[in-house]
Amino acid sequence: MDVDVVDVAERERYEAQSDGLVAGVLEYRDHGQIRELVHTEVAEEFEGEGVGATLARSALDGLRAEGRHARPTCVFVAEWILRHQDYLDVVEPDAQARVTTR
Repeated sequence: MDVDVVDVAERERYEAQSDGLVAGVLEYRDHGQIRELVHTEVAEEFEGEGVGATLARSALDGLRAEGRHARPTCVFVAEWILRHQDYLDVVEPDAQARVTTR
């Protein structure tokens, strides 16, 4: 399945799109150089297809490229980072301990 992730800034969310459908979203709030990753939701028909992981990876890759940090308050994203600790450098320093002690 091909999934493209786009940042829909006016709605404060990333959208995972597949064949013209929104397969999932990752909502965020900006706090200066910190982007709080608030909530991930995947459409039922796309569950188990890696859409949530694609959203998390894409968001974190984008923040890394921009030199920004993430504050993962979304449980899914925090747990994803715990399994992919090469992304800990993107997590704001104050939140790293919360992510690694889940």
